[in-house]
Amino acid sequence: MPIGTLRWGRKFFVTEDREIGIGPAHLQPNDHICVLFGGRTPYIVRPIEGKPGECVFMGKCYIRKWMDGEAISLLEKGNLSTQWFAFR
Repeated sequence: MPIGTLRWGRKFFVTEDREIGIGPAHLQPNDHICVLFGGRTPYIVRPIEGKPGECVFMGKCYIRKWMDGEAISLLEKGNLSTQWFAFR
């Protein structure tokens, strides 16, 4: 997912759907983008290997397609799915 580190500790990334975003400098392939219900900002979470349903909270990100509540519209159209997980 990550493609380049910016000067201020952020990193450009490209999703599998070819969306471009900016996130934490420590992004890795297989990190996930999520929007918490009631929130307006997308975040990066990293699944914990060997612990299904558990993730490490990595920080917020910017991805135009998901800002300001658009993620809920995408969910209602069936383009996104919900998932329960625990933060570590």
